Amino acid sequence: MDLVLGGGLLERIYENSSYFERDAVNIVRNITEAIAYLHDNGVIHKDLKPESILFKMNNKNSDLVITSFGLSKIINSKNFDVLTTICLNSAYVAPEVLKELEHCKPVDMWAIDIITYFLLCGNIPFGDSELMAIIQADYRFEPQEC
Repeated sequence: MDLVLGGGLLERIYENSSYFERDAVNIVRNITEAIAYLHDNGVIHKDLKPESILFKMNNKNSDLVITSFGLSKIINSKNFDVLTTICLNSAYVAPEVLKELEHCKPVDMWAIDIITYFLLCGNIPFGDSELMAIIQADYRFEPQEC
């Protein structure tokens, strides 16, 4: 196991309240590259969230470590390409999981999208009361006046 001293992404988001795009881009790129590596090797994380992303060191440009693989699945495209088990962290869960449909790699990409929103805005786009909006793809984001 690696020793990580930089704390979690969630704590850093709360400390900064949000990130500027130029700062968030490196974090999102690192997360996306790590998930692409996992996907290329047949692993779907299924529970990606800021709490499962840690910084190796306590500096701005630290490498990231993805943790919490308890719900992850190894897929073998020769046997099956989709999953059907439900793992529910409502803030980051993809619509196909909520609908109890077959799902695969895109569920991790949905979580990355939510994490990106959280980085840039300082809050998550959907709360528990908005699960039906996610299921029905009935959501809009109105620009806020400054």
